[in-house]
Amino acid sequence: MPPRSKGASVFLLPPRGVQEAERVRLLREVADALDDVLDALADVQGSVHWSAREWSVAAMPFRVRVPRAEERLRRLAQVELTDWPDFGWALTLDQTRARAEEALGRTDAALAALLRARCPPVERVRWSRRFAAGQDEAVDALSSMRDLLAAWRLTPQSDG
Repeated sequence: MPPRSKGASVFLLPPRGVQEAERVRLLREVADALDDVLDALADVQGSVHWSAREWSVAAMPFRVRVPRAEERLRRLAQVELTDWPDFGWALTLDQTRARAEEALGRTDAALAALLRARCPPVERVRWSRRFAAGQDEAVDALSSMRDLLAAWRLTPQSDG
């Protein structure tokens, strides 16, 4: 995954109006949190042979960033669809956000199982595979969400 510069890909135009400024600020915060968690998630390259400790060390940067990303996505879910100037975009945003939340949650849950010290080898293999599949799904879902946020600045509705 290519490196991203924080905040550089989204929202270059200054907002007009308080409500628009709040929306843009929230979208920027969500995009930054997604960038952070995506970078950390892409760096987790686990093995079915790893111990809970090895998984813990490898996944720590990701695990530290998950709560912030989840919190930002929850805040975004609280914004009513009708509060956005473009209802179609807002509906897509809501669906994409829900998919991103689910994928992030599944990936984090698989990782939590791998961090159990007494996980039998057969279970560790199964959870390692679930994590890898969930990792791919989460990267796709979170990237789609970030791309949708970036598209907001390209729409005529976003400049007031």
